[in-house]
Amino acid sequence: DRLTVVDTYTRGVSEVGKIDEGGELVYDGQPFNLNRWSVVLDRRVPGRRGYRVSVARSDFNYVEATSPSFFDYRGFEYGAEYREPLSPRLWITTDYAGRRFRQYIPAGFGGEEFGVGVPFRKEHSDFGEVGLSGVLGPREPFFVRAGYGVSSFPLSGTREFRGWVASTRWQFAFGPRTFLVLSAWRRPWPSFFGSNAYYVETRVAAQVRRSWIRGSDVGVTLLFSGVRYGEPDPLVGNQVRSDDRTYVEAYANVLLHSRFGFRLSATHQRRTSNFAPARHRATTLFLGMVFGWL
Repeated sequence: DRLTVVDTYTRGVSEVGKIDEGGELVYDGQPFNLNRWSVVLDRRVPGRRGYRVSVARSDFNYVEATSPSFFDYRGFEYGAEYREPLSPRLWITTDYAGRRFRQYIPAGFGGEEFGVGVPFRKEHSDFGEVGLSGVLGPREPFFVRAGYGVSSFPLSGTREFRGWVASTRWQFAFGPRTFLVLSAWRRPWPSFFGSNAYYVETRVAAQVRRSWIRGSDVGVTLLFSGVRYGEPDPLVGNQVRSDDRTYVEAYANVLLHSRFGFRLSATHQRRTSNFAPARHRATTLFLGMVFGWL
């Protein structure tokens, strides 16, 4: 059995992918705080039954919201997975994941101090999936899952999501230090756009990564996604908003010590949309410090 506990705190302006994984939020220069901790208990033994139980807490808020394009939020994510062996290197899996969040209008933009007062909306999401997981070879894990999900948004008066969800991830090793990771998913994410409470993202991605001494690594990520919102909106002429997004990143984590180093990255992203103000193209350079138990 393995217990993993992680606590991360981000105070920044550019790492918006940590706030909204689906990509509705783009860099707008507004500083924010994001604190996230997670606890995972896991068992994976070749040819034996296994499980994974996890819980995570996230708190996000803008420091000074002048024209926020997303909401403050706080809440929990939790999940459980059971693995039944089919062979020493292959398991059939059943998986449950849930989300419970409260969403707030940012302070200074019509809202109260973070976490104070009544949220303008809540999120209740539940997803169930079945699939296969296993290992193709040393350092080459994979999984494929598909199932059904429900996301509702109390206090919003908007339509809930009900539909199929799926995800997959494959890692291939080329020698001891070079890896190729291919992944894809289809799932809903909460939205801050108009009268919509959610959007559905279909994503495919590829990453090449090479590690060095002391945990330093370099890599390139390429991502494509298509987004479709939940219901027609007057802002799009009473049509359903749809976006297409391309994202490219090259990065290097240079660790001077196992607990301290620097991260340098260059990203380029482009979004097309039938909602003209959402069209976006940007190139970002980032240099920051990384420290902790890495």
